[in-house]
Amino acid sequence: MKKTLILVGAGKGVGNAVAKEFASHDFRVVLIARSQEHLKEYEEELQGQGYEVYTKIADALYPETLTKYI
Repeated sequence: MKKTLILVGAGKGVGNAVAKEFASHDFRVVLIARSQEHLKEYEEELQGQGYEVYTKIADALYPETLTKYI
């Protein structure tokens, strides 16, 4: 069974490094951030490396935007 990493506040730098590290250990990765444009970029980058990745738009400042995906 494949494990899932849910990364809230995905972004360049530490966020993407964490996502890549977990993905390289056969995790499926769900990236959550406020910017659809940035998420698309991150998704394409990770998928281009052969990783299973999904994206969702949400803002951690507003918890209800996070819980709608549960």
